[in-house]
Amino acid sequence: MSRRAPKQHVRRARAALYRGLVLEAAERIFAEKGFEDAKMQEIAGEAGLSLGTVYGVFPGKWQLYRAVHEVRLAEMQARAESASPRDAPPLQRLLDGVAAYVGFLSAHPEFLRIHLRDGGAWGLGSTLAGGQPLEAWTRGMARQVALVRAGIADGSFHPDDPERLARTLTAMGQVQLAVWVEQGMSEPVEELLDRMQTQLVRAFVRPEAGRAARA
Repeated sequence: MSRRAPKQHVRRARAALYRGLVLEAAERIFAEKGFEDAKMQEIAGEAGLSLGTVYGVFPGKWQLYRAVHEVRLAEMQARAESASPRDAPPLQRLLDGVAAYVGFLSAHPEFLRIHLRDGGAWGLGSTLAGGQPLEAWTRGMARQVALVRAGIADGSFHPDDPERLARTLTAMGQVQLAVWVEQGMSEPVEELLDRMQTQLVRAFVRPEAGRAARA
């Protein structure tokens, strides 16, 4: 084995450690101050690293901000995709997906605050204020559109444009979560989830399919 191999391994491990520390610190600072008021020096201090080290991992604040969103959104989507079997009915997969992302966001309240504070309109793809839709958001929306389309095809959903319905569903979820945060997250997560799932069924689903799914 080359002598360089152990050194390269150590460098990669150190880089991964630094990246994790910076992302965690950035999430806390962005949640507290928002993107505009957050300073890279504050993030470095929160991470326990030098400012030069932080810039060695992320070239700027905008790249770091995007990375926080990409990482968390990818984690959330992985949770949603594994929430129910792939052969489960589309409506059940959507309801389980809502449960998964509500559970994820309630377990990561700092990211939820960032996402609500600076994230623009979720249903329009403006997942970062003034920016382009994130890759993770685009993948998640495509999955949701596919499930809605399948639900229309099997008679669970009222017929309509699948993308319009999927985006409306996402916007409704944003409103529910925003109110929950504004009220201090005092309502039990189980009650929040029940209201969101009930709203989904009432707004989009044929009555007989909704009763079967929630039974």
